[in-house]
Amino acid sequence: MGHITSNPNKVKILELLKNKDGIIESDVPKYSRIPSIIALNIIKELKNDGVIKESRGKLVLSELGGEILKEIKGI
Repeated sequence: MGHITSNPNKVKILELLKNKDGIIESDVPKYSRIPSIIALNIIKELKNDGVIKESRGKLVLSELGGEILKEIKGI
């Protein structure tokens, strides 16, 4: 979890996916205001870590991602 909390852009993307209930990958830079190349690299890392996944053409939080976000936000 430390590698996620140490990067505010990763947390921002996780929150975006939660708030939007999933989003098309190409829309992440627009809604997050993170430059495309950075956002796409973060998405790749989060997918590889099992924190986000694709479902019906959208990026969504995995169960692990939801748990991590809850812990980060103290919900």
